[in-house]
Amino acid sequence: LVDAGLSSVLPLAPLTGDPGLITALVERWRPETSTFHMPFGEVTITLEDVATLTGLAIDGDAVIVDIPDEDWSAMCLRL
Repeated sequence: LVDAGLSSVLPLAPLTGDPGLITALVERWRPETSTFHMPFGEVTITLEDVATLTGLAIDGDAVIVDIPDEDWSAMCLRL
């Protein structure tokens, strides 16, 4: 993580929150719209939200993986 520049995620603890809250969020998740359906409307998690919660930078160069010897369409099908 340090070599990849992702050392800011090291202090993050595993999710050990309230099981009832997690269950409620799972029940309100709508995969067809990638949103949570709340009594006040639909909400979604943005990249900025993730950056705020994790401390990861969301600007700069993209992180890419070089897979020179593999057909991308075959890899996507496999995954």
